Amino acid sequence: MRDESQFLKNDVEQELRWEPKLNASEIGVAVKGGVVELTGYVDTYAAKVAAERAAMRVANVRALLTRSRSRCRLRENAAMRISRGRP
Repeated sequence: MRDESQFLKNDVEQELRWEPKLNASEIGVAVKGGVVELTGYVDTYAAKVAAERAAMRVANVRALLTRSRSRCRLRENAAMRISRGRP
């Protein structure tokens, strides 16, 4: 039986695939205790914001952590989004 984190991970991945501004195959998703971590590459700032917003739209996401790589970074030096209401 899969745990809650696996279900949440699948939901976030599905939401990223539905976002037209993104190539979801370039974004990795990890989940622990309701905290979602996004890693990977995006081409534009708009895509970075779209990825963050898509992840926060998923029910039961308590916080968002994004890690930088190259091209347009998903987030400088990792930042935590605590409130679901923040973009």
